[in-house]
Amino acid sequence: MHPPRNTKHETRNTQHALRPGYHFVESRLIGHKVEDVGEPMSVVAFLRCLHKHVRLPRAVQVYGLEPLLAHAQAREDARFLRRILADASDWLMQHSPSIVIFPVGRITLNHEPYLVYDGRELRFAHVFGHGLQQEDVGYFAAPFALS
Repeated sequence: MHPPRNTKHETRNTQHALRPGYHFVESRLIGHKVEDVGEPMSVVAFLRCLHKHVRLPRAVQVYGLEPLLAHAQAREDARFLRRILADASDWLMQHSPSIVIFPVGRITLNHEPYLVYDGRELRFAHVFGHGLQQEDVGYFAAPFALS
């Protein structure tokens, strides 16, 4: 006879293990395919903390990325955002959160991933680098060191 199956444990096994870096996850997947961890924070507060090197919790969920990216589709705006992230990459790896989750509405893939916001496809590989890796449908991850 076999012991009863632990369905709670099996569900946990279907979740992706979160490794250090940026995680772009459709909100509907958080708590199901991706562990629901991290303290909530606005994207503005997150960027301010990066710029000032303020220590953050081990894991954070950063809200508001899509409206920011909607304004950062222009080359100069994207460069500014990328510079903040790139300047903070070493510091993030050594002193602050190991996991940054960006809950987003929807992610599509057409040669490169796009966030869908207000009916528009928003590029984000130009900001977060081409190190973006698809982990699952609706879930991409990137290292802190932007490529």
